[in-house]
Amino acid sequence: MLPEKSESQIFEIMDYKYPDFIEKINYLIRKANKLNLPPIVYNITGKFEKIIKIWDSERINSIDCKVTIYTVEISGFRPTIEGYTLIAKIEHLPTGNIINSISSTDIPEIYRNTSPTCDHCKINRLRNFTYIIRNNDTNEYKQIGSTCLADYLNNMSAANIAEFYASFYPTLNTGESEESDFDNIRQGKFNFSIVKYLIYVNRAIKQNGYLSRSKAYGKPSTCDIALDDMINGKIQPTNDEISHIEKIINTVKIYLSEKPQLNDYESNLNILITSEFIRVNHIGYVSSIIPLYNRIMEDKIKIESDNTVFLGEIGGKLSNIIVKLLSQLRIDGNYGITFLYTFQDANNNIIIWFSSTDQYLNNEEDIKILKCTVKDHKIYKSTKQTIITRAKLEKIS
Repeated sequence: MLPEKSESQIFEIMDYKYPDFIEKINYLIRKANKLNLPPIVYNITGKFEKIIKIWDSERINSIDCKVTIYTVEISGFRPTIEGYTLIAKIEHLPTGNIINSISSTDIPEIYRNTSPTCDHCKINRLRNFTYIIRNNDTNEYKQIGSTCLADYLNNMSAANIAEFYASFYPTLNTGESEESDFDNIRQGKFNFSIVKYLIYVNRAIKQNGYLSRSKAYGKPSTCDIALDDMINGKIQPTNDEISHIEKIINTVKIYLSEKPQLNDYESNLNILITSEFIRVNHIGYVSSIIPLYNRIMEDKIKIESDNTVFLGEIGGKLSNIIVKLLSQLRIDGNYGITFLYTFQDANNNIIIWFSSTDQYLNNEEDIKILKCTVKDHKIYKSTKQTIITRAKLEKIS
């Protein structure tokens, strides 16, 4: 019977590597069963988010990204040999030694260049593999040949055991605090800062204008240009740029929160803009924040420079107003036909009336609104509009 030593360790697994981890660990469990090795059990003990740095291949530029980490507790057994624990397998090559760790223990550097000798039998001969064991009481290390090691393992294959545990630990070593592949960002494995990304979007728009993916027609879109610039580390963001983008985000947040109803695009954008980090599949939406902000500011300027006013008070009455009919529109709805009339008074104030009947009016015709009730005051496309109801009109001949 193979002696055993109980062991339990905690590992951190990134979310995008988690499915691969589950597949590999289940494979290793099945392999352990075939080799009659003691069982290994894993348990997912927690889940948390963490900011890590993603580096370019030369480790010059980095991007802070948010990832989800799973904590996994691995409990099982490690083979022990007459008071020793199996630590590593050494593959002896003409150019040097390859050390396959069987545990999380740091291997003494001396074994990187050691010859293929056996500390047990003391026989020097050509060996492709040797094994490192450690005394459980004194922490003394020994290098053992496979034949001698098999004697301690009751004739079980030392190679099978070592290969199993050597593949076991690398499977768990998937919670790196740093990554060196920007392709992970392009593949959507990491979330990156919305503020930093929008800085590059804003730069791209200033240089080339805004071009959405739907209108790019084979040309590079603004969102993709900005992603490339961010990943390539073109001119790191300044504090002024960060403050400006934070102002843009806050302005758009307020704009969306004040809208009585959001369309699908606005609803999606409202969710994304409240996130500190985004994935690459959302950059089309997120890049449109800058042109939306520009339109909001343009409308604000128009409103502030607009000398028109709302007429009356909501719920109040208006009477004897001379207006000109600017446009009329027939609307076929689920509840019948409605006629939309847009009027303008002598001071350029706009009046809107939704009538259930056709008034048989002509555009540019002068009309007197004898009486009406003010239903609402609205701003549409930067224009103040007084919405009326129950109107009575008179044509001016």
